[in-house]
Amino acid sequence: MSTARLVWERTDGERVSFPLDGEAVVVGRDDGLTVRVDEPLVSRQHARLERRGEVWVVVDLIGVKNQGARARQCQEWGVNMVYLHYGADQRRADATRDSVQWLAETQEAVKIPIGVGTFGAEDAVRAVSMGAELVAIGHPVISGANPLEALKDYCQKVRAAYRPRKS
Repeated sequence: MSTARLVWERTDGERVSFPLDGEAVVVGRDDGLTVRVDEPLVSRQHARLERRGEVWVVVDLIGVKNQGARARQCQEWGVNMVYLHYGADQRRADATRDSVQWLAETQEAVKIPIGVGTFGAEDAVRAVSMGAELVAIGHPVISGANPLEALKDYCQKVRAAYRPRKS
């Protein structure tokens, strides 16, 4: 069996290939990671890839120029769900600061469930009101004074706003 590889297309168009060895690979800007990618829109620890038996499965839509087209491609490959990852580094570089900006175009492109990374209840409410099947939040909740109360508030607002996706 041939070794699986992670191929990164740099902003200058050059492709760099990394072998996927072992049971897990961490990709990001930090020194000492399995795969170090020194680009401003790559997080310090951007992704963790894990082997499940003989299969490596990773789909990350962060930084893709055409979210809908990539989601459609992933659906054609047999992916069961796509996740619109809008990372903190990406948000800092984006004047709109809109984590939901690609949801409508992605919904037009695919019929599979779509998840959205959010930065607060307002983003999440917009996403589920538009039909996102999953929302995720991390640092904004855990960095507050009372993470449990912040998470409860987030969940309550998301549940109240949820609307099933229109077919």
